[in-house]
Amino acid sequence: MQKVDLDTAAEYYGISTDALRKRIKRGKADAVRESGRWYVFIPDSKAENSGQKEDKNGQLLEQLRTENAHLRQQVSQQNAIIFNLSEGIKLLEAPKKKQSFWRRLFSGGSDS
Repeated sequence: MQKVDLDTAAEYYGISTDALRKRIKRGKADAVRESGRWYVFIPDSKAENSGQKEDKNGQLLEQLRTENAHLRQQVSQQNAIIFNLSEGIKLLEAPKKKQSFWRRLFSGGSDS
């Protein structure tokens, strides 16, 4: 294990320094404070951790792809519903306008 400063460790893990500080606060990162600065312990080589990291990334990527496909299907179904509703509204007949009392009076009393 190597002891490195906060910036180097954040770059190694691919996260921001603030995110790494939060992990340290929650006890999720192996770190020590010396002379007012945080130092984080990381594996000596990336090879030790790379297999697990790639596997985890692959799982996350597959999960995101599955969720994306599901959401696209939902959007498609909702678009079909909206289209059908809008077509139904077009088929409804617009209400006939009522003529005012005065127009009916002077036009001979007919409704048209």
